[in-house]
Amino acid sequence: MGFFKELRDAWKEGVEEAKAEAAEERAAEAAETAAAPQREAAERRAFLDAIPYEEKFGLALAAPFRTTIFMDWFSVFKDNDTDEEFPKHLYTVGEAGAVKKADLKNLKTAIARDFEITGEQSALLAIGQIFAGGAIPSETEFPGYDTKAKRLAYCADVISTLNLLDGEQKKDALTFIVNMAAHATAASANAGFLTAETAGSLFRDLGIFIKSLYADSVDGGSWEEYGARFLAANDIFEMNKEKGMKALRKAVDDLGKKPGSPWVNVPFRKEGEEAVTFDELAGPPLNIELYEENEIGLLEAHIETCFGHFDKVLHEFASPDIHLDVAIVDPTAERNRRVLVTMGAGTHIMDVPEELDENDLYRMELLLVLPADWSLDLGNEKDCWPVQSLKRMGRYALENETWLGWGHTVQFSEEPGESIEGTGFVGFVLVQPMGFNADGNACKLPNGSDVNFYQILALYENEMAYKVENGTDALLERFFERFGAGYDGVIEVGRPSAVL
Repeated sequence: MGFFKELRDAWKEGVEEAKAEAAEERAAEAAETAAAPQREAAERRAFLDAIPYEEKFGLALAAPFRTTIFMDWFSVFKDNDTDEEFPKHLYTVGEAGAVKKADLKNLKTAIARDFEITGEQSALLAIGQIFAGGAIPSETEFPGYDTKAKRLAYCADVISTLNLLDGEQKKDALTFIVNMAAHATAASANAGFLTAETAGSLFRDLGIFIKSLYADSVDGGSWEEYGARFLAANDIFEMNKEKGMKALRKAVDDLGKKPGSPWVNVPFRKEGEEAVTFDELAGPPLNIELYEENEIGLLEAHIETCFGHFDKVLHEFASPDIHLDVAIVDPTAERNRRVLVTMGAGTHIMDVPEELDENDLYRMELLLVLPADWSLDLGNEKDCWPVQSLKRMGRYALENETWLGWGHTVQFSEEPGESIEGTGFVGFVLVQPMGFNADGNACKLPNGSDVNFYQILALYENEMAYKVENGTDALLERFFERFGAGYDGVIEVGRPSAVL
């Protein structure tokens, strides 16, 4: 019996020891579980502290696009409000593994499609265009624009619309410009096209710019304002269809409240950071071409005297090269037309051939004539294309390193017969102002040089072909024969062709 008693007691003792060890293990596991959030929070804090503020802030600016460009990225923000996932790709471009290797191919495809970015030079070219379009100051050296290369239509459309907006819509649009620049910068760095140092410098420029833009907001701006203005700008530009907008709206909502979001973890302004006002920061780039104050005064007086009184001007807020405003001369009882006149194209000295030097054809401004009831709803493409065309014509000589003068034609599309949507017009011809006093043909500046004024006439394809074959004088004769001796070159959608 003694043997069995000893065996039983030993078994009981072993069970008690096992119970005690199991209890200790459970307690250690419980302590480990309880400490995990604090440990993970400390690890996240150490991760965040190691990233320069400018980089974190720049990635936060790009976050709406970066959370939606890939579905696996977007899924880090689940429906659980207590989600603690911490996506590295929203905080850094320098951390290894921030973007999975499997995603890099898709990322490179996306920026090649949207920005034509395929390497360092194209990345700097694309980002430089976005910076220029928003007049965002930067010390980064961007490559010169190759005027023979295909323009970045994605950026050009945004910039064209931006230049037509005023007030709060301008802030919304510039917010979108900043977001697009941040997205292109971050993606280019992820793809290995930009160094982390270059990306960080660009992020710093974008941070200074957006904070100066919001300097007059409550507390100097916030991520809430940034998200709201980003969504409002998408409505202006109509870049995304409803499915895409739904994803962006959810991304902005999640970015504002999820614990793992940079908008929750990266302050919009650092403590003690001094705000730079937009007026202090924003100014024309050093290479922008401008009229002197006395020159613009003469130009305005010339327009008033020769083309009509104007109270409204479509001011260009963001000017990448020349500052190109458009004066709007409203209809009067004497002249039942609306006249649009550029103010700024003539600051550029065109590349006129030497044999024409004595004709003083180096500077030009442009005008076009519209029906009195033409709406200038700048949010409607069917209404605002004359303004956009006038601006494109005003920059044509500068961007293509050429010159424009009487009788020159411009056809923007490379595809034969492609017209401005809904109009049938394929291009324009420059002529002397029609129906105005001849004194309006040129404005003499204080230095003695002339600014020549040309009216642009919209042409159908057969009219363009007729002009090329027979000359401008012959084409104008056709117009007068068709529409009468008093024809003033008014642009009317649906008019019959002058060439039968």
